[in-house]
Amino acid sequence: MKVVIRANASSSIGIGHLMRCLALAQALHDAGDEVALLTSRGAEDLIGAWAHEGAAIQVVDVPTGSTDDADITVATARSLEASWLVVDGYEFGVAFHQRVRGAARVCVVDDHGAAALEADLITNGNIYATDELYPHARGRLVVGPRYAMLRREFRHQVSTRSRQGVLVSLGGADPGAHTEPLIAELTRRGITGRVVVGPKQAAGSRVRDRAAALDWQVIDAPPDMARVIRSSDLAIVGSGTTTLEVLALGTPMVVVQVAENQRPVAEALERFGLAAVTEGHDAASVADAASSLLGDAARRDRMVRRGRGLVDGRGAIRVAAAMREALLRLRPASLDDEQLLLDWRNDPETRTASFETAIVPPAVHRAWLEASLTSADRVMRIGEVGGRPVGVVRLDRRGDEAVVSITVAPTARGSGLANALLLQARSLADQVGISRLRARIRRTNVASIRAFAAAGFVDSPSEVGADDAVTMVTPSAGRR
Repeated sequence: MKVVIRANASSSIGIGHLMRCLALAQALHDAGDEVALLTSRGAEDLIGAWAHEGAAIQVVDVPTGSTDDADITVATARSLEASWLVVDGYEFGVAFHQRVRGAARVCVVDDHGAAALEADLITNGNIYATDELYPHARGRLVVGPRYAMLRREFRHQVSTRSRQGVLVSLGGADPGAHTEPLIAELTRRGITGRVVVGPKQAAGSRVRDRAAALDWQVIDAPPDMARVIRSSDLAIVGSGTTTLEVLALGTPMVVVQVAENQRPVAEALERFGLAAVTEGHDAASVADAASSLLGDAARRDRMVRRGRGLVDGRGAIRVAAAMREALLRLRPASLDDEQLLLDWRNDPETRTASFETAIVPPAVHRAWLEASLTSADRVMRIGEVGGRPVGVVRLDRRGDEAVVSITVAPTARGSGLANALLLQARSLADQVGISRLRARIRRTNVASIRAFAAAGFVDSPSEVGADDAVTMVTPSAGRR
């Protein structure tokens, strides 16, 4: 799958759009997909991380969101034969989305839901996001904190024993220059710690000078922000993307609304008891909130539990899976797939998850495949994305029901394709007149059980199987 991403960063808009798209680029790269970035001038110092993910990078030197911008975006997507074009930024309006849509499928990364968006995929990973935000939108919605696109280092919720005090990080730009007076006020109250100077922070030199005078540790644009957040007793952050990162890592936080468009985030965090949210961004109000939260261990514990229950750091993987699912196509299996299927079947991880764990000899496999392809009771399809085989679906008919099994190619694991293959299996069952699907899964294969549940399968408690097996069925193969 080839994906073009259009997103910007600057001292005026911050770095949130570009960094969450970097998270998506990482998820795509990890699954073997190709990524290209189109970005405007001002983000040059941030694109090293994109190059590390193998992304092709092009600087767009025209007004953002203009017709010229759209035309360049279209030309790039077509020249690369992109499957998807991802657009993230408030400057890209409905007219831009409509103009670029003919070049590839379009995924819009949104925050507010106010516009009548039209795209193939619309994602909003904010705490407050629900389908109800998009009553007039046209396109598939993948919204809510399960789809919060966080970078690779935020996927692992590892606790730490080493805590290093309070962390202040008011965004990659802090255009209101709130950081310097805040650390001064905190120091006056006996609170010290570490302060992050973002890559687009215009007042960065003043913050460094004041921090040195007040004995605060300065962290310049940390390459591993997850480690910094995770090792803090308390984080004081702006109400942008960083709040989702903090929730994923289980650090209690005070949230400062540093821009008007961040109000929905701040209000949702307060409503769900996920953070201490200040009424203003003046230093005294923020310091009051920090002092109060530092003295309330029970409240901090509640925040951590609730936050980790909402944000697990795997949102970018889910968005990439939704993109891939839209491209997944099934084709009939053939003898030409003999070696491919044998390699998948004998893969060590596949065998571990199977009931039959022995290695299958080539001659035995060939005989099985020949019999399968000629059987009237077996339906077998190869799943492909962009012409690349990524898995197999098999239905073994028993009357008007069928036993379903899937295998995801070893190179495609972790990309959400199990769920996509199962959804395709349900559609295939409809096409061939199968009314109900049944699956038998090893009880220890938690990932498969979750994938079947996400595809609409339910436990079948009336059926008694081996102690090591779970039986799951579709209530009706045609229901979604």
